Amino acid sequence: MATSRPGSTIPSSWPQNPRVSNGTAQTPNPIQSPSPMLTGDDMEKAISDAVSAMNIVSAQCTTRSQSGPTMAGVFTEMDAVKDAMVQDDQQKQTAIGGLKKQIYEDLPAQARDELLPGLEEFMRELIAEQVNKTVNASIGEYIAVPLEEQKQVAERMARKIDVELDNSKARLENSRMHPDDTDAFKHVLRKDGSESKMWPYDFRSLFAFEDKDLDELLKDFDLSIGAGKDEKGVKFQEDIKRMKMQAFLAHIGAPVDVLHFV
Repeated sequence: MATSRPGSTIPSSWPQNPRVSNGTAQTPNPIQSPSPMLTGDDMEKAISDAVSAMNIVSAQCTTRSQSGPTMAGVFTEMDAVKDAMVQDDQQKQTAIGGLKKQIYEDLPAQARDELLPGLEEFMRELIAEQVNKTVNASIGEYIAVPLEEQKQVAERMARKIDVELDNSKARLENSRMHPDDTDAFKHVLRKDGSESKMWPYDFRSLFAFEDKDLDELLKDFDLSIGAGKDEKGVKFQEDIKRMKMQAFLAHIGAPVDVLHFV
């Protein structure tokens, strides 16, 4: 056990803070005598305690420095963030480039492939229609009768010629017939190319017609006769009937004298 050196004073405790007394801050008195100095074992103990405290603080600082981020680590993390941002920007640029290609190249090409055939057909029809209108309008200035009207007239004439040809063939066949024959008449068509609803089958059916039926038959073919009179002004109905039949037979190509048959 260490002993106090002669003349040393062992304080019972550390000197109090001259600024604090009973919890109240005190202003130091410059005239007051200084605190007593540490000597001997007390000095050694105080130094030892101070060294221990410094070692503890140094160890804690070292631990914090090792566990905390270093400048190299911070730079490494910053480089990683920068690389990620660059990569993200490249991906965005690639996506934007693909979108531009789709808008300016792919979609117009697709629209052209899908719409062009129909558009070309529409344009051909439109141009043809405009050309026809222009030609008809121009020709109308030089031709008195429009082309459409000429076409209709030509069609009517062609139809009339066809009817006349058919009627000529029918009249030729009917000219070979005799009132005693039972063969059917060959149809002679009306002017409009239709058949008469009153058409007789043969000579016998014609001879059986009443006056009313004969009138309807002649009307279908626009035939008419003049009524004969004797000296007394009396119409002979039988003669008029024969004249009507004779007119019809002459029209269908069978000019047979029916006097001996009716």
